[in-house]
Amino acid sequence: MGDAAMPIKSKRSIITNRQLNFTLSPVDMHNPAQKQMPHSLPNYAIDGTWNHHQSIVLDIILHTIFKGYYSKYSNIPKSWRSNDAIEVNQRFSGKIFTPIVMAYLSKNPIKAFSIQEGHDVEKIERDAYAKQSDDEYKKPTFEEHFQDFLNRNYKYQQFLGNMAQTESAFNSDIQYSFSKLDLFKNYPVLERYKDKFFEHAQRIAETKFKMNYIVKCITKAPQFNKKGIRIDKGEMVDAVYVMDHFEQIFFMDLKDDHLVVNFKSPLGKMIIHNTLVFDTDWPPDEVLDLGKNAYFLYKRFILNKVAGKNASAQINLWFEEIKTFLDLSWSNNSGVYSIIKLAFEEMKKKGLIQDFTSTKYAKQRLYRVILETPQKKRGKSKAPAPEAVETT
Repeated sequence: MGDAAMPIKSKRSIITNRQLNFTLSPVDMHNPAQKQMPHSLPNYAIDGTWNHHQSIVLDIILHTIFKGYYSKYSNIPKSWRSNDAIEVNQRFSGKIFTPIVMAYLSKNPIKAFSIQEGHDVEKIERDAYAKQSDDEYKKPTFEEHFQDFLNRNYKYQQFLGNMAQTESAFNSDIQYSFSKLDLFKNYPVLERYKDKFFEHAQRIAETKFKMNYIVKCITKAPQFNKKGIRIDKGEMVDAVYVMDHFEQIFFMDLKDDHLVVNFKSPLGKMIIHNTLVFDTDWPPDEVLDLGKNAYFLYKRFILNKVAGKNASAQINLWFEEIKTFLDLSWSNNSGVYSIIKLAFEEMKKKGLIQDFTSTKYAKQRLYRVILETPQKKRGKSKAPAPEAVETT
């Protein structure tokens, strides 16, 4: 394919939540009776719809929240390790986003207690139970023995009390209000939604998700000396929130031409938290003009590869993973091939990728997506702060 110079892309200006890019796939279900995805992803179910318009509107809502928290600082931090980011994180969450809490919210209090204690509580009790002899009394089952142990364990009962208080915080209401005028001034892309912006926001509010969501937990805050120089990098780990029921990201209302959103669910708060600690990418404006399939493919498979400090030269994608993510359950793959080709051609036309090829191996088709050359090799000027965000 041609090697013409790539168009110059816009400045990366709107933040997007990386875990949502990896997790939320397109699902357009206009039939109210049809509640199951035709081509289900692992550990993911949706009650409602999800299209690129909803995704863009959610990005703008989250970016507005993000800017609000960081508005008092002179610059946007480049990393969750910055003093400003740590301050924002503590102001929003109060240090409640931990692996222990995520395990408890995932309906696994024994695992959560074991993390706190630093050992596998159930395993230790199982070993102790195995050593008990069958004396004159009837030996209880391990389940009975373990439940009795938990009932009598003061530390465990105290732990449950503390976790119940923390859980209530995840189910509390956090409200944000946005002026429609300010939103349309600050985000020109919304002009295309001038008559349907609130409709798209309402569809986000009505859509429910059940999934595994990875939460970034700061287990050790970075340390700084008296001069403000970082002397310890700190530690961030991944913890998985395994949802056992459907949750909405937020609820919404309209009051005096203001969009009022209420984040009442644990999922909603985790999404805000991840955004504030820079589990994010910054797509250029051209991404927001892509059609549905190109948009979702770019955000899921490509954006993270070009938004970080160590840009990839190319990525390989197998046909089946693309087909599954795009929720295409067609039996005729030739039609799917055409959709994928058009999506990559659209990205190329807008300068989001350099080129692409496809090769068939037996019954599998491999797409090789050639990305832009890393900036230092292109001789371009230094990237703006958002593109240099540190995420690990």
